[in-house]
Amino acid sequence: WYGYNGGSVSEADTVETKVHMDELSRVMNVLTDYPEGFSPHRKLVRLLEQRREMGRGEKELDWAAAELLAFGTIIASGRPFRMTGQDVERGTFSQRHAVLHDVQDGTLHSPLKQLAAKDGLVELHNSPLSEIGVLGFEYGYSLDFPEGLVIWEAQ
Repeated sequence: WYGYNGGSVSEADTVETKVHMDELSRVMNVLTDYPEGFSPHRKLVRLLEQRREMGRGEKELDWAAAELLAFGTIIASGRPFRMTGQDVERGTFSQRHAVLHDVQDGTLHSPLKQLAAKDGLVELHNSPLSEIGVLGFEYGYSLDFPEGLVIWEAQ
């Protein structure tokens, strides 16, 4: 953990966490875009359009879109991001859709990866439902990777 200092919270530097609206709109545009010729499920096409409206301020932001925006702005700032859990790509309640599947040929598209400055900075892994094993691995991974955001999502 070279470069990281322990100590009192009161001694820590103040960190700016505000994100300007134009950056949120840009990130939402990336999160709702997919390649030409890509065929997402028709219900996802509708969901992505609703999220575009949220990004333009025409519709109230919902929890799932806010979560993706939070992840997206962290990734866009250059931070490595890793998330695992039984259903992180889609979301346990079918709300996230961090990875889109082409209904014609099964091709995958990850909008979050489009925000990364370089390949390998974003990892999304659906994992088996052996939660304690996955939790142990991700905890260890996070200890060795303090500059990245490592998330394990429980069921």
